[in-house]
Amino acid sequence: MIIRVIRPLLVLSVTVIFTITSISCSAEGVSLEEFSGLSTQLQATENQLKELQIKLADSEFRVTQYENTLRQYTTIVDADYPNLLKRVEQARLIMEMITVSASYQQGLVTDSEMMSVIANVEKIDSTVVKEGVIQMMADGSIMNEDEAGELVTSWLNEVHRLLQ
Repeated sequence: MIIRVIRPLLVLSVTVIFTITSISCSAEGVSLEEFSGLSTQLQATENQLKELQIKLADSEFRVTQYENTLRQYTTIVDADYPNLLKRVEQARLIMEMITVSASYQQGLVTDSEMMSVIANVEKIDSTVVKEGVIQMMADGSIMNEDEAGELVTSWLNEVHRLLQ
C-alpha cells in the first residue's frame, strides 16, 4: 500500500522540480550552460525514477508471490490442524518418555514416575515407540548405553517424522 502511494509522489516531485526549474530559468535569465546542466540533472533524476519504478514493480511482484505462498500454507495448516495437533501431542509424549527414561537410568526418577510416563504409550500411534517400550521392559533391568542410545535415536526419528 505504501509503495502505491510513493510512485505518484515521485512523479509529482519530478514534475514540480521541472516546473520550478523552468520558471526560475526564464525569470532570472539563466545561461544556456546552467540550463543544460539542470536538464542533465533532470534527465538523471528521471532515469533514477525509472530504475526505482522497476525495482518497485519487482518488489510488488515478490510481495504478491509471498502472500500467495503464505495463503497456501495457511490453507494447508487450517485443513490439517486437528491432525497436526495430534501429531504434536504424540511427539511431546515421546520426548517426555526419552527425558524420563534417561532420568530413570541416572536414578533421578522413581519407578512410579517412570510407569506413569510409560502408561502414555497407548496414546502414541507408533509401532517403533511401542516396540521400544516392550524391548526396554523385557529385560527387567536397565538397558546398556548402546541399546538405550539406539532406542532414543529411533524415538527421535519418530518425533521428526511426526513433526514433518
